[in-house]
Amino acid sequence: MLSNDNRFDLTISNMGNILSGEVVVRNLTVIGGKNNSGKSTVGKLLMAMIKSDIISKYKNVKAKSSFEKKSRSNVFSDMESLLFGRKLLRFGADEGRATLKQNGKAVYEILIKDRSSSMSEPDNDIPDRYFRDAMIISTPLIWDMIDLFRSVQALREASGVLNLGQKIRYPYVQWDVFTKLELAKDEEADPDMDVGNEFAHKIMEIISGDFQKANSGSYNWKPRHGGSYDMVTTASGVKWFGLLLVLARNGAFRRDRLVILDEPETHLHPEWQLKMAELLVLMSKKMHLIVTTHSPYLSEAIELYSKNSNDVSWHVSIPGSGGFLINNIDHPQEIYEQLYSPIPELELLRADHD
Repeated sequence: MLSNDNRFDLTISNMGNILSGEVVVRNLTVIGGKNNSGKSTVGKLLMAMIKSDIISKYKNVKAKSSFEKKSRSNVFSDMESLLFGRKLLRFGADEGRATLKQNGKAVYEILIKDRSSSMSEPDNDIPDRYFRDAMIISTPLIWDMIDLFRSVQALREASGVLNLGQKIRYPYVQWDVFTKLELAKDEEADPDMDVGNEFAHKIMEIISGDFQKANSGSYNWKPRHGGSYDMVTTASGVKWFGLLLVLARNGAFRRDRLVILDEPETHLHPEWQLKMAELLVLMSKKMHLIVTTHSPYLSEAIELYSKNSNDVSWHVSIPGSGGFLINNIDHPQEIYEQLYSPIPELELLRADHD
């Protein structure tokens, strides 16, 4: 379980295109900035850290010999390849570091040097009180990949049974979401984390319908006015909300899980971006949630919906010398200044054409 102190501090140097970063991870953490400014790197890095810890523990419990055991560094190297293509170290840098701390104690530490990655083993005096999984939700188009991933799953199982020794490459972030869509809800999940009632009701109001699983295993959108539509004919915005709906029903949102939503405004009309912001603030009351965005509508709506919360941290990504700086800020005004910056350019274009 997570401790009562829900703050974590992440420091980053020379990773991805991030020159340096200081991220305060609270129940709701918002990172705003332009495209290709390091926002997604933060989420992927945290996912790699947490997954490496959990997977190494699982493998070591299941290992029948010391040969089968894997250190966190070994697993992190695999995760680095899956999430970053082994290009995590910032171009031109000799060394990269990332550390996640709680109460001044290091939970996870990453060092990349001499083209190799290492992840420190935990100190004995740090209790087991941290995240038990991490998930990045980056696109509603995962619905269009369901059949593909089921085929990949079948090939992986056949490869293991037949000892084919072949490696199947696939987008790991989407694969991870797929597995959580396929799993049945854990009946022993913390009832306090069951967002299925209020959360599901809000989503069904937004999309004027429901997402239901057919006997064939595929999901369909069923509007209130009647009918049933498969994913091919369902709008991307509806798919976004349907994705959150099904994940919530499957118990994927829990207190000891970290969820990263990477630019959830994608595919959404500004009106629905405000609805998304309301849902994200609701989710953050139950868990740790990181949101990256380049939408002024979404970021301002999050600020307004979370006005009465003291558990929101704001960050902005700005250009530095040879990379980007991710800074913790007291107020999202600096984010708005970046995201609204194209408006004066539009005014100049309008003046030129008048």
